[in-house]
Amino acid sequence: TKTIRGSGVESLVVVGAMVDSRKQERARRRVLSHLLYTLDQRQVAHVVLESRHAERDRHDIKAIGGFRNAGTVSRRLVVSHERPHQEPMLWVPDAVAGAAGDHRCGVPICLEMHEGLVEMLDIGTV
Repeated sequence: TKTIRGSGVESLVVVGAMVDSRKQERARRRVLSHLLYTLDQRQVAHVVLESRHAERDRHDIKAIGGFRNAGTVSRRLVVSHERPHQEPMLWVPDAVAGAAGDHRCGVPICLEMHEGLVEMLDIGTV
């Protein structure tokens, strides 16, 4: 947490309450749509997602194509998948998401250490 805070990296955490664990991929698409829309609106040029293996990456790519076709995400936003050993900075979103999850479970200390650098966007039930 101290290393992330010291780097000045800003983070956006999109949170959705999943009501049916059998629909995890659907929930991921809803959260991903909101995340990419928000980043696109903020003029982010490139988003790197952590690879979840080839088949699941293809699900993401198909969903992103749908977001583009619906006009939710512009075509100028580049989205790619990498593995943590290819992109070492992928540990940052894992750590920030963990701090956000702890915060939602009543343990706010780690998220508080990121004060001013983490924005949480709660999209409700997914």
